Amino acid sequence: MQQQRTERFEMRLGLDTLRRLDDWRANQPDLPSRAAAIRRLVESGLSMDRPRFRPSSGERLIIAMLCELYKHLDVNDGFDPTLVEEASMHGHHWALDNLFEEPVDEKVPLEVTAILDMWWTIEWSYDQLSEESQAKLETDAGITREDTKFPGFDCNEETTHYAVTEIMINHRLGRFPHVKDRNSHWPYLHRYRSMLALYEPMKQSLKGRKHLTSAQLAELVREA
Repeated sequence: MQQQRTERFEMRLGLDTLRRLDDWRANQPDLPSRAAAIRRLVESGLSMDRPRFRPSSGERLIIAMLCELYKHLDVNDGFDPTLVEEASMHGHHWALDNLFEEPVDEKVPLEVTAILDMWWTIEWSYDQLSEESQAKLETDAGITREDTKFPGFDCNEETTHYAVTEIMINHRLGRFPHVKDRNSHWPYLHRYRSMLALYEPMKQSLKGRKHLTSAQLAELVREA
């Protein structure tokens, strides 16, 4: 169903862009007006829900050369250089689109970093408590050392967060090695987000203190 055109939008174009627009219009079977052509191009651009693999002529040549080199390496890792070479050289880009996953939203690594930083602080703060304070925390709130350890992300339900964590830990980024290979086997992301909402104000208080208090640990871990 066609949308009603109720909103007015004004724009200015350079002469070069306008010429390119007119060239594009001239190649359309119905020769749309400039306004219709712009609407069509905008709708086409917005409908692209994922980046497409469209190599230039030079890139096709590089791909072909790399594929030939790869064939001579005689590596058996499931990668098919012949498919990549033929598809890219003959314009069958549809065959290659599915080889690429959706790009990760840049907000995810930031969120993972914040969550891991929070859990590092929780684990470290617990270790800074005296044995008496740790015992009291268990008696009063039922919280033990195991409760203050990061459970991880669920590799089945929270795949992107899990993958980002693995890359941070296992691929020489040097981040958070203490949480290596932790898989929660249960989705906890919504709880971690609730914990972060509590942790952020607490984090400000750490500027004048070395670690979280027993009360703060209890409040955070109960949220988990």
